[in-house]
Amino acid sequence: MAKKGLSAFRACKTIEETLDSADLIQESVFEDGSLKRSVISEVEKHVHSEAIIASSTGGGVLPSQIQRAMQHPDRFLVIHPTAQPVYIDPVTELVPGPKTRPEVLWTVKDFLEKHGKIAIVLNKEVEGYVANRLYFLVWREALDIVSRGIISPDDLDRLYCNWNLKWLAGVGPFLETHLHGGSGGKGGFPAALEHYSRQLPYLWKTTATWEEIPAHVRRNALSAAKKMRAARGKSIESLKRQRDLKRLEISRLVSPKLTERTRW
Repeated sequence: MAKKGLSAFRACKTIEETLDSADLIQESVFEDGSLKRSVISEVEKHVHSEAIIASSTGGGVLPSQIQRAMQHPDRFLVIHPTAQPVYIDPVTELVPGPKTRPEVLWTVKDFLEKHGKIAIVLNKEVEGYVANRLYFLVWREALDIVSRGIISPDDLDRLYCNWNLKWLAGVGPFLETHLHGGSGGKGGFPAALEHYSRQLPYLWKTTATWEEIPAHVRRNALSAAKKMRAARGKSIESLKRQRDLKRLEISRLVSPKLTERTRW
């Protein structure tokens, strides 16, 4: 299967040859705005007029910042893989810039979904995009409560992974809120908002709000992480393989089109 996939690749010696007749170009250089703008400006010189140009920036460089350096910014968007490894995880965020033509966005969405990806469309750009904004808020709180000795890294990871099982059933935060309803479990989203507005301020007042990792959080989190049972005696590579095999099994359930071509 791997040999068959590799046979579809063609190595080129020049950028002109690489981009000749290409319809969709994906730039994936380092997360450096100047470098990305330079590469994409060069790409623009060698593609045909209907070609779509995309970047895999993770949110530190916004589409609008790249579009400013383009002659034809209307054909540009960001395709952001939301997790590693990208060849297994099916979820991607499609992020338009202020000058992106709508048909460019929907053409790319259609292309990705035909190839087994789950393409999530953002209506407009925002720092970090959406997946990173959600994840790193959780990550900040995780660091904070572990550093305070409230829970061990192992138990926090177990809690997070098992708590997240409900999301696999297709129940995200908004639908979960609708299903929860108010204090009596009825009333849907409006009743839940009213209920939470009374019940949650005490919690929000105690969550982490720091914008740079405090020295004591860094020190305590590092100390706790060294004691993780899940990583003890295992190499990074073996842990990555274990992670990827589990993700592959999940992806086979979520996106069969993607994983029918992925065999380990």
